[in-house]
Amino acid sequence: MAACPALVFAAPPATSAYFTDAQHSFVQDQTSDGINQVNMIACFMGAMKGDSMVNKGDYLALVDEKKCDASGRDSASKSGSSNSGSNASQFITATVNSSRASSDAPMIVKTWVDENQQGNQMTIFVHTSATQAPSATSPQGVFRMDFCGKAAGGNSCAFNGYIDAGASGLSYYESGSQGGGSRVIAMTLNASGTATGSGRMSIAETSQFGSSNSDYTFAYNANYFRRSDGSNDQCFSRDATDAGTGFSVWRYGLYDANDGSRITRNSGFPIEYTSGSTTHHGYIGYWGLWLPQEALNTATNGTSVKKVNYNSGSASTTEYTLVRSGGKLTKYTKGAKTLNQIDQIRFTFWASAATGPTGLSGYTQGRSYEAYWDNANLQFVITGYHSCGSNGCNMASITPLATVNSYWSSNYQFGLFGWSQALGGEVFVDTSNLASNGSNAASVTVNYRTQDLVYPSQYAAIGNLACINDCPTASGIAALVAQSAPTPFGTTAGNYSATAAANLVTYTLDSSSGNLLDVTSAAVTTTSTSLSGQFQWGIRSGKLFPVSQASAVDAADNGGPADASYQAQSVDSLSIYYVWESGANAWNQFSAVKDANADFLTFDAPLDVNFTVPSGAAYGSYAGSAITLQYNGFGDLFGIPGKCVSPVTNEVVSCDGSGARYVPEFIIPTSQTTGKVTRGSTTYLVKWLDREIRLAQKTVSDCTSAGLSLPSGVSLPTSASLKDPSNASSDVYVGTKPIVTSAPRVIHGEVKY
Repeated sequence: MAACPALVFAAPPATSAYFTDAQHSFVQDQTSDGINQVNMIACFMGAMKGDSMVNKGDYLALVDEKKCDASGRDSASKSGSSNSGSNASQFITATVNSSRASSDAPMIVKTWVDENQQGNQMTIFVHTSATQAPSATSPQGVFRMDFCGKAAGGNSCAFNGYIDAGASGLSYYESGSQGGGSRVIAMTLNASGTATGSGRMSIAETSQFGSSNSDYTFAYNANYFRRSDGSNDQCFSRDATDAGTGFSVWRYGLYDANDGSRITRNSGFPIEYTSGSTTHHGYIGYWGLWLPQEALNTATNGTSVKKVNYNSGSASTTEYTLVRSGGKLTKYTKGAKTLNQIDQIRFTFWASAATGPTGLSGYTQGRSYEAYWDNANLQFVITGYHSCGSNGCNMASITPLATVNSYWSSNYQFGLFGWSQALGGEVFVDTSNLASNGSNAASVTVNYRTQDLVYPSQYAAIGNLACINDCPTASGIAALVAQSAPTPFGTTAGNYSATAAANLVTYTLDSSSGNLLDVTSAAVTTTSTSLSGQFQWGIRSGKLFPVSQASAVDAADNGGPADASYQAQSVDSLSIYYVWESGANAWNQFSAVKDANADFLTFDAPLDVNFTVPSGAAYGSYAGSAITLQYNGFGDLFGIPGKCVSPVTNEVVSCDGSGARYVPEFIIPTSQTTGKVTRGSTTYLVKWLDREIRLAQKTVSDCTSAGLSLPSGVSLPTSASLKDPSNASSDVYVGTKPIVTSAPRVIHGEVKY
């Protein structure tokens, strides 16, 4: 048989976005934790594009808070297992005025940011005066930024600070209240370029649990970075090619493999919603509806919203009808691999067996464990367990434990149910027929599921639904909210026993409201913000199946004949099942719009793409594996497995350690050979956009031998230099927030008109 020719793609032109899109690198260090607010403020101001809107009057800008919140990225990476909707954009509205009196005058940017934190309204007043753009000699540029955050109706600043950057360095000071306590950050950086510099940073915090104080001195030259907190002196190499240097990419772009153009998704658009005399600006898309909190309560099902269209340097609107329901239905469609094809790919599974594998100390039934299939030795290896404590929930590492295959075939006759980020979500491994020596790994089925949002217009074709385990009801949710029940599932919570037909929980899909109705015709929904624990991100049902498929579920019981009893595991035999969820977050609810013909405008679901991990030590145990990634839109490629690193040493540590940071396991190289992903027969190129660098640890003698010493006697900025841009008597007063009724002119760094 003739060999199939390899697919050949034309190289993208040098002028394409693949080559011209800028790449940004930044150093992540323990001292970064204290200045995240500086980075976040700088990101916000950059996303408002004041430099592009000079002397163009007052305008609105929408800023995606999640893209600027560096401290939330590692926690988001860990929380995505059950709620990928947590990747949804969270916009903040800013009113901006950028002006310049002459070419010799400073650029003055006045900003009023509308913030809502846990239902508390706040306005952040910002005054920026910039006289010089960043350069080789002044990396930060020359500017002064003053800011104050005031609660609605408040007279004083909840937080107040400034950043003063010049040719010789930068000063930063901020004080404020938080969570019943206080926080003061002060930093001095003395530097006239990027090659050498030194400084000091202090963080003082108080809370109901006590107080803490940190004081760092630091210095760097062309080759090394050194820091000390007074008792822990650390030295790091600034050489990015050092084998110990760590990299993490937080934003990737996806590009056409032939012409190098950006791959964009029709994932949503900006909207206007008018309530009374007030026009609110928001966004609607695949992950739901975003509006200011005060508008969400009145933007109910059936109200009118307007899509903002940007074209020809102007904005126009098109009217649509808003459709909202208290929950949403997701379709899970089966895909298949074999056990040998998921070699080294880690997954978590729910331990349902009464006893654990030999050698696994502290085994707990009902706990989630992490494991992978080792194709070289034809056995499962357990590597960790899910542990929750005061620092949240993490995957605690253990010494890898090789197991015997007979344990899995005997104790998991219905298979392993779990989740794998690298496989795209939910996973089922059919361990029932796994040979004791693992020789049949190529025929052991591994099922995974792709997800699609279900629109109410599709409900009729699905029909009524049935549920065996974890079946919420309206009364069950009410009991959970009232704290009179631990779950909203009643007696079906964790039910994996055979269930008679009469005990199936059935539901009706209401295409008018978009809601799931229980047998009492009550909506299975909640908007409660008081849920906690496993329900803090919303309530998710077990696997729902069409009543019309009940006989197929019945017949799949352990491969036996139909006997009018049903087991939850058997739902996995279906090609499609459904999950209902509800909660207070936008991603827990269905939101869409209908046009004048009452037809839904549909949004693109995240694009699942396949990536073959290159070989090499940098890719660890995943080298050579095929994993599934999720592309939500430009800059958002999700699904790379993770690991944890120490903020002190930058070295890999167990995720249950104090202060451990969760970061991607590896980076996708910017390469037309190894940096590509596929979907079917289509190939895309990947390029990293924002990259974190963690410096390689060295001995302190390396720094001292290079002549790098820590500074002493560095003065810190104080509250004496604070200014309040919300105060009419201040020389940085920004005035009363202007009323802007036109559509946002900037959406997170993109000037629309």
